Amino acid sequence: MPRRIKRRSETIKPVGRTIASIRHGSAQDRGYDADWERIAKWRRQLDHHLCQECLKRGLHTSAKDVDHIIPIHVRLDWRLEIGNTQVLCRTHHRAKTECDKGLFGSSTDTNPSAIQQTRRDAVRRLQEPPRGPRGGSHPPGIVHCTAAYPTQARPRNWAPGGVNQ
Repeated sequence: MPRRIKRRSETIKPVGRTIASIRHGSAQDRGYDADWERIAKWRRQLDHHLCQECLKRGLHTSAKDVDHIIPIHVRLDWRLEIGNTQVLCRTHHRAKTECDKGLFGSSTDTNPSAIQQTRRDAVRRLQEPPRGPRGGSHPPGIVHCTAAYPTQARPRNWAPGGVNQ
């Protein structure tokens, strides 16, 4: 009876984390926590799970990736800002990420070029996120929802503690 040859997959065992995950940290280490998941879910609903770049070209492409329009390493305070998010297909998300690296440098870049630093500084002076404080999604009369409660739109006269102003 011939001897059974082991398949390569039987001899190589994964060790847990990949080189990329060790270098970049886990998703949670990079700021993608439960709060981000709520914002991402909300953005997918607002954009109807369609890639916004494909829509600009007249295509209807289902997408799952939620992108920060201004990278979070440039504007950390907009990490959970609905107006700084958009849904992109994987192809457009990767392309935009590469473009952002050229424009602003990467999140691990400790010494960005002078032009990249100038761009970072200009973006940091912006008062509102790219899609506006409401993310281009709320009807008039509804104020921007907070990151802690993204699915609960509040009337303009709402105040914390349930007391109207």
